[in-house]
Amino acid sequence: MNHIRHGYSKSWLDKIGNTIIFLATKIKYLSKTKLLKLLYMLEEYSIKKYGIPFLGLKFDLWSLGPVAKDIFVETSSDPVMLKDYISVKRNSKGHTYIKPARDFNDNEFSDMEVELLEKFTEYFGSKDLDELISYTHKPNGIWRNTAIRENVLESLESKSLITTDIQLDLSELIVDSKEKKIRYAEYIKFLQDNNHIPA
Repeated sequence: MNHIRHGYSKSWLDKIGNTIIFLATKIKYLSKTKLLKLLYMLEEYSIKKYGIPFLGLKFDLWSLGPVAKDIFVETSSDPVMLKDYISVKRNSKGHTYIKPARDFNDNEFSDMEVELLEKFTEYFGSKDLDELISYTHKPNGIWRNTAIRENVLESLESKSLITTDIQLDLSELIVDSKEKKIRYAEYIKFLQDNNHIPA
C-alpha cells in the first residue's frame, strides 16, 4: 500500500485534499485561518450528526481555537503533502489564502458525505471570521472546556500562550450518546488499523 510520509494513506490524503478543494471552490477568498476553523467545525458537525468524524484529523488547543497542526503547517508556506490539491497565496497585506490546484473529485466520498459537506458549507461558509471564532470559543464548547480543565484558559485568552500540544478529545462532543461514542471509537480505530490516519 502506498503511504505518505506524514502518516496519511493516499486515499485519505485525497479525501483531505478534496475537502479543502471543495471549501476553497465554494468560498470566495478562503483564508488560512477560516479554513482551519471550518475543518474543525466540519469534524464537529459530522461527529454530532453521525458519531463519525469527517476526516479524522487531530486538533490541538491553540489560542485561536482548535487547530489541525498538519494543515496549519501545510498552509503556512508552499504545501508539501497537499501540493497536488491546493496552493497558498498571499495578498498585498500579507494575508494567506487557499486556492484549489484542481477540480473537486468526490471518489473518496459517499453520497451522504457530499450532502453533509454541501449543507455544512452552505450554512457556515458565509460566516465571517469573528463569527467562527465565537463559535469555536463558545461557553461549554470543547475548546473552552478543555482549556479550563487544563488550567490554560486565561493564558490562551490573554495570548500569553499561543499554542499547546494539548489534544482535544472529540468524543466529548457526543458524551450523551453511548451509541455515537461507540461508533466514533470504532471508526477512529478502523482508520488507524488501516493506516489511513496517523495513530
